[in-house]
Amino acid sequence: MGLADFDTAVTLSVYAVGVVSQKMEALGKAEALGAKSESKVP
Repeated sequence: MGLADFDTAVTLSVYAVGVVSQKMEALGKAEALGAKSESKVP
């Protein structure tokens, strides 16, 4: 595996981690909003 391939792999994995953490954050916010709106319902 060349240095360029390694560089690409690192970049892709960093990008993937960023995407996953963004999705988790979005899910967390959606769940928090859902919990808030549900708690208002008697």
